[in-house]
Amino acid sequence: MTIVGVVLLYLGVLNAALSLGSGTCTGGSADELVGGLYSLALYLLGWLLIYFSNRKTISFLVFVPLIPVAWWQLHFVMTLGYGFFLANLGACTVLGHGDFTNGAAEGWFDGRETFFFFIWLAANLAFLLGAVASYFMPRTIRSS
Repeated sequence: MTIVGVVLLYLGVLNAALSLGSGTCTGGSADELVGGLYSLALYLLGWLLIYFSNRKTISFLVFVPLIPVAWWQLHFVMTLGYGFFLANLGACTVLGHGDFTNGAAEGWFDGRETFFFFIWLAANLAFLLGAVASYFMPRTIRSS
């Protein structure tokens, strides 16, 4: 169960990297950000399997190389939140696909920026809190 959980975490990280790094925002649509749903599901399932396994130290050591990814995802969530809620920018502009002319962002809003923000925030929280819960929760609580 531990190995499957770790593989799911790494698949979630790979999906996050592909979702945030491979889109083109063709026609002003930031569809690549929907990948946050898949990463969220992979993180939750992976941590759930690790949570119920008996090899929490090994799984936590395998998680350590993924810590920079958590920082990268947190940076993206904060950038998306700042760009949309405070700077009035669309998701494509925040992803780096928009043009800036005279300080104003050109391009279209996708219309799902709020949804994307909360999905990626949930994925990031699942990633970080899953590590804490699976490693630091007492065994008596985990087994009941």
